[in-house]
Amino acid sequence: MPLRQRVGDLDRNLARLNARMTEIQDSLIAECARWGYRTPTNWEDAAQTIRTGLFFALCTCGACG
Repeated sequence: MPLRQRVGDLDRNLARLNARMTEIQDSLIAECARWGYRTPTNWEDAAQTIRTGLFFALCTCGACG
């Protein structure tokens, strides 16, 4: 069975990930700035990398990219 079916709909998972990332964004950026780890732009770049790669890299159905 393809991972897409086992894990659930990728769009739903991506929507949940986006909601969680929105919830933590301000506090994470503040902590990263405090420790000199990330900037707001750097955080957005990293977040976008996760959004476009995490679930699709795990999927083996061939239709996810």
